[in-house]
Amino acid sequence: MPLLDHFHEPALSEAPWESFTTMWVSSIVGALNRQSPQGRFRAFAQIHLGPQVEADIAEFEELPPPSDCSGHGTVALATDAPPSLMSVAALFPDDIEIRIQDMRANCRLVAVIELVSPGNKKESAERRLFVAKCAAYLQQGIGPVIVDAVTSRRANLHDELADYLQMPAETRFPEATAVYATAYRPTVREKQKLIDLWREPLTLGEMLPMIALPVRGSSPVLLDLESSYQEARERSGL
Repeated sequence: MPLLDHFHEPALSEAPWESFTTMWVSSIVGALNRQSPQGRFRAFAQIHLGPQVEADIAEFEELPPPSDCSGHGTVALATDAPPSLMSVAALFPDDIEIRIQDMRANCRLVAVIELVSPGNKKESAERRLFVAKCAAYLQQGIGPVIVDAVTSRRANLHDELADYLQMPAETRFPEATAVYATAYRPTVREKQKLIDLWREPLTLGEMLPMIALPVRGSSPVLLDLESSYQEARERSGL
């Protein structure tokens, strides 16, 4: 099925992005788990939109005191918290992520797929946080895949990641590209640290591409974005 513009009418009102992306993540997770040989690799969804921290402690003042884990007695709570040096505004970026773990290696994380949200592209601070997260995965030897179908904001997070990592100019998209899919595989060849890069622009009204999903310690897996997107559209009634 051709790629829709999920951030403008008519798709916007027919299936809001938050609802559709949940379906898409579910479809990708299901497809990856069906591909896994003997269940060695397992994909898990992780979706957090907005801040996940708790509200101020004052909201909990009326709750009864908690018991300890054994069910006997209560746990003493400090009545006065130490004063903080200062309080500052904090950013908690959206997190739409599929994590692939190696079940034969103590559930070690071996691959990550990031689906970009409008919040990830909103301001320079949010973009820096997203880029820094992807760079941290690369430093750990994990190659992330980035799928960006957000048309409501024009920033290109791949290009910003390339700037962050000081990659050569030719690694950026040659033309302004708002929607795209990219994959990165950190590796070492002849004692030189390298990043293998797959870069695919997406086009509204056209089918989505196949892309390599780098898996740490194993061969890349072919990620069929079109099949999972088609399944998500059918399940969403689009």
